Amino acid sequence: MLKCVFQIVVFSKESSTNPARYSLRFERGSRETVLSEGTTTRDFADTNDTNFYWFALTDLSSVKEVKFALTVLSGDCQLFISNDQRHVNLTDKEVTIAKDSHISFTTSELHNYYYPAVHCYDESFYSISVSVDRVPIESYQEYENAVPFLLLEGVPQSFKFGINQTEQSFYLTLSRPLEAFVQLTVEKGEAKL
Repeated sequence: MLKCVFQIVVFSKESSTNPARYSLRFERGSRETVLSEGTTTRDFADTNDTNFYWFALTDLSSVKEVKFALTVLSGDCQLFISNDQRHVNLTDKEVTIAKDSHISFTTSELHNYYYPAVHCYDESFYSISVSVDRVPIESYQEYENAVPFLLLEGVPQSFKFGINQTEQSFYLTLSRPLEAFVQLTVEKGEAKL
């Protein structure tokens, strides 16, 4: 299998008093709609069309349940989800099909990525939403030099330079060559790609 690996490096001036803080967002060109936690997305499709979505979680440690819900406003639709493959069909083996228009994943079934899809048997209008139930967090601990090895697609991730640190590296792996971009947003200090 062909893989494309990219190294992304963020640079900053050395600073012992005001280290830079920034966020990175990685995204591939695709035909899916990104779902946001707690937000309802309205959509429509023609007869026998399927609309594709995706949802990502950066940290699963505080998550108890992830729930996807479909509300059909008119027509006839079916919600289904894959946890490891994009653009699946309703008949594929590795999909979870909604019962009563919702699908829930609990602690032992959690994943960083979800690829929901809605297949419409008739011309349909509907809304799809995702909600995340979390364990209450009692305290937040910041790790001075922690750098994730994985940039999650579509999810802004925040980072901070350590004292006297001038660069941080990240790696992306794409399963095939396609259009992708990484966006740097400087939140404090100076940083550049």
